[in-house]
Parts: sequence; structure tokens; C-alpha cells
Amino acid sequence: MKMHAAVWHFAETDGNKYAKKYARKRKGVNATDRESSASKWLRNHGGKRIRDAWKALSPKTKARLMQETPDGTFPDQSEGILDERTKATAQPTSVAMPSTIQTKRNTNASCKDLTHLRAVLNRNRSKYYGMVCKEEELQIKTTYNIGSVAGVIEAMASGVTNAICLAHSRD
Repeated sequence: MKMHAAVWHFAETDGNKYAKKYARKRKGVNATDRESSASKWLRNHGGKRIRDAWKALSPKTKARLMQETPDGTFPDQSEGILDERTKATAQPTSVAMPSTIQTKRNTNASCKDLTHLRAVLNRNRSKYYGMVCKEEELQIKTTYNIGSVAGVIEAMASGVTNAICLAHSRD
């Protein structure tokens, strides 16, 4: 990724503190290292900010700044930034989100039906945690018989967690 000298001047004068610092630091580096490190910086978050700020400028302002700061290594008919990346970004830059969330189905369930469904859910949750507690008891016995103290402690801690979940589900 390459930027016109005017964009670097813009970063040094009008950028945030990180862009200013990098633009000043960049001047002290030799030309070959300057291009590779600048390309890496431009792809990062700080470079995105300065690119966005440059793109927000009017075309007249960009043209004026590019005329004031000539750059012989840059093509004449450009916007000031050459994006050499070939891969698209991992995430889309703008994703349209609906303003409201709509349900896919209409429900005519009464409060009585919902209460029944909640009771079934709680009963099944209690059965699940009861079964998990029994499995943890077996794990404790097995690790004790093997002689693994660390295994017993881990199984007991997990058993306590599941017992708490079981107590909450029965409330």
C-alpha cells in the first residue's frame, strides 16, 4: 500500500498523535525500509484512520495538497492512495442491519401454554443436572480408586458446580 507524499504531509499536520508520530519517524528511515514499514503501518488500524480522513477530504482539497507536495514516484491521475492488496477484507466494511427484529412465526400461545412449557423445561433441566451430578459422583469414586488426588479434587469442584446448578433449577 502506497500513499502520496501529500497524504504523509496531511498525516503529519492534521492526523491524530499516532499518525503524526509515525509520519515524523518515517522521515528518518532509508527509502527501502520506509516503503515496507509504511505499507505495514497503512494496513493497520492507524493507517485506516488516516486513509478514512484523507478520503473524507473534498477532491479540490486533495488536488491542492497533491500539487503543493509533489511526488515523482506516484501516478498523476490518482486519489493519493494506492491499495495494492489483492485479498478482500475478512469482514464486510458495511453490513446492513434491520432496524427492527421481526419474528418468523406468529404465536397464538396462551399464558397457560407458556407456563406449561416453562414447567417442562425446568423439569428437564433438573433431570439433566441430576444426571450430571451422578456422573460426577462416579468420576470421584473412579479417580479415588485409581489414587489420583488431583482428579478427585477436580471432580469434586465440578460436582459442586453442577449441584449448585441443580439447586437453582429446582427453585
